[in-house]
Amino acid sequence: MWLMRLDNSWIKVLSYPKGDIIRSLRIWDALLSYGIRELINYGQVRIGNVNVLGKGHSSIVILARHESLGLVVVKIRRTDSKTPTLLHECNLMRKSYPIAPKIFYCSDDVIVREYVKGECLSDVVDKIKSCKEAVALILKVLGATYWLDLNNVDHKELSIPSKHILISKEGSVKIIDFESGRMRSACNVCRVVSWLIIRRDLLRKHCKVKDGKFLERVIELLRDYKYSKENFKKLLSYVIRYSR
Repeated sequence: MWLMRLDNSWIKVLSYPKGDIIRSLRIWDALLSYGIRELINYGQVRIGNVNVLGKGHSSIVILARHESLGLVVVKIRRTDSKTPTLLHECNLMRKSYPIAPKIFYCSDDVIVREYVKGECLSDVVDKIKSCKEAVALILKVLGATYWLDLNNVDHKELSIPSKHILISKEGSVKIIDFESGRMRSACNVCRVVSWLIIRRDLLRKHCKVKDGKFLERVIELLRDYKYSKENFKKLLSYVIRYSR
């Protein structure tokens, strides 16, 4: 059943952590005017009597239903957030689309975006059982972060990308949580290579890499890439060779 009025259970969520009724009603009115018709009690994080998708230092993330778009994600700025506006994150996500989820609506306190049904990167990595799967995942993630680098979007949180990268049911890569990002030259590729290939050791674990200088070569290729993005193909070629 769609909620045309704000249930009391959501008051604290929309103005977390203060529970300001006036602010909650203001945000709810804005969501209604955009077409949101239901806030859905769903997620692994509990706030009061409801579950939400996430709770960070600056925002609360909720699953909602739009009158024409269907399921969407609503991000609400916390009342104690040090971030004065969500518009900066919104602009970065628009710049990063289609690697970032599609943005539908933005304000200082609210972002409404595409809902991506899938798994976070760490869960996908834990399920890998073959060299082919490992290489396919690495290539997908490298392609997504390369797109960010080409568009000069510095995500800043991809050194530990486990929760910031989602793999959809269709197998596409989506990157979220751009709140600390910046528009500047970056090496997002370097961060995910470090996590997937060096820290999680995917290639050596699943592809039985025997090259004694494997890590040295990876680091060398990353240096080449940072010098020029045209060297991205050399990095891809090095990864692909282990799928054969």
